[in-house]
Amino acid sequence: MAAVSRDLLERLYAAPPDGFVAARSAAVAEARAAGDAAGAREIGKLRKPTVAAWLVNLLALRRPDLMAELVELSAALRAAQRELRGARLRELSARRRDLVATLVAQARALAEASYPDVPVGRLPLTEVEATLQAALSDVEIAEQVRSGRLVRAVSYAGFGEVPRPQLRLVT
Repeated sequence: MAAVSRDLLERLYAAPPDGFVAARSAAVAEARAAGDAAGAREIGKLRKPTVAAWLVNLLALRRPDLMAELVELSAALRAAQRELRGARLRELSARRRDLVATLVAQARALAEASYPDVPVGRLPLTEVEATLQAALSDVEIAEQVRSGRLVRAVSYAGFGEVPRPQLRLVT
């Protein structure tokens, strides 16, 4: 996707989903008018995000500091799980709950501040929370979330890293 500028991607994925198709069509027309047929095709392939994905994209694009903290925390959680450190897991789990709650509140605030016409009371914040929890559990999902180009919410139903740590009986 080298033909599509980062600025354009950020502009499209930070805008509310109801305006995505019109903005994408305008960008395609602009690229065609500039003689960039390959760029126009690439822009035309971009998928419209769901409202939940848009909220996560807002976090990634406008609060990269908090998203970096999420990724750091996910690495710490995986390490504590791999090393079977119960006390550390409990501490990190409390931090996880606080950070996810902060991120969900930030998503709501960003939507409300940036786009006053968005019905804040009907935002799918549970899907946002599920996506953030999935990002904590899976490295690939975390990278998708951090990209700011998510097109749909994600959930995770696993039990930790695969392969699981080798357990041994201590007598």
